[in-house]
This record gives sequence, C-alpha cells and structure tokens, in this order.
Amino acid sequence: CNPTATSISVQYPTLPPQDIVDLTGIKCFEDLEYLECGLQDISNLDVSDLANLEYLQCNSQGGPGLSLYTLTNLDITDCTSLKLLWCSSNKGLTSIDISTNSSLEELLMSQHGLTSIEFTDPITGAAYNPNLKTVGLLGNYLAGHIDLSANTQLTKLSIMDSDQVYSID
Repeated sequence: CNPTATSISVQYPTLPPQDIVDLTGIKCFEDLEYLECGLQDISNLDVSDLANLEYLQCNSQGGPGLSLYTLTNLDITDCTSLKLLWCSSNKGLTSIDISTNSSLEELLMSQHGLTSIEFTDPITGAAYNPNLKTVGLLGNYLAGHIDLSANTQLTKLSIMDSDQVYSID
C-alpha cells in the first residue's frame, strides 16, 4: 500500500466474473467488510490482517476460460471479524488455517483438495472458532479424525464424499 496515496473506504466490493488474476492490493482496503471474488482466475488470495472482513466468497465454479483448480492458496490469518467463508470448487486448495478466525460462524469448503482441517487447539482443547454454527466440507480428501467437540454452537455439519474420515467428535 502506498502510505501517501489518498485513502478511500470500500466496504462491499463484488467483482463480476472476468479475467482478474491478482488481488495483491486488496489488503490496502483496511475497512473491507465484504468481498465476493468468485469466478476469477486467482491462484493466491491473501486477505490476512483484514480485521474488519466479515464475509468472504471465493468460489471457483469453472466456466469459460476458468478451471476448477484456480485457487491454490487462501490466507485468512487474523481476519478476526470473519463470520462467513464460502469457498468451494477450488480443487487446488489442499489446506487452510482457520485458527485465528474466532468469529467464524459458517464455513463452506466443498469440492476442494483439503486433506485435513483443525477446529480445535491440540494443546488446550479449546475451539478455534467457538461461534461456528455451520460446517460444509463435502467432496474433499479429508482423512482421519475430525474434532468438533469444543464447537458447542454447531447445528449443521455436512461431511460427505470423504471416505477416509473414520471418526467425528
């Protein structure tokens, strides 16, 4: 960000489907609350430290010139106000860190290449996302045990087409 540039306040941008390949400057919009950037050709989306961001939708549903493998890295570190994350159909995305998203209420990460996801601090046993109400993890490559036992507000859970998940708490 250019500290001498004139500051503008953008809170609710919706990027129409087009040929956007880089959103590096998005972090300059510190007041950003809502970002919808699906159907783009973005491989790396870094919105870390956008403390006011509440809603992020970054689905990649294919289409003319787009593949289902577009997004390979999503950094939402320290997006402490993030309540809703809809990010589906990005087969190239194999991992995500949600440990600093304490306000997260709805997580939809379907049709990815996710192999694991942590909802609970392995040392303290506390939920990373204590307000989490909805989790959708359909069509991933999840394996092993998924611990949601500390997520006491959880009311909806969808984990299908993950043959290697052997237990859920």
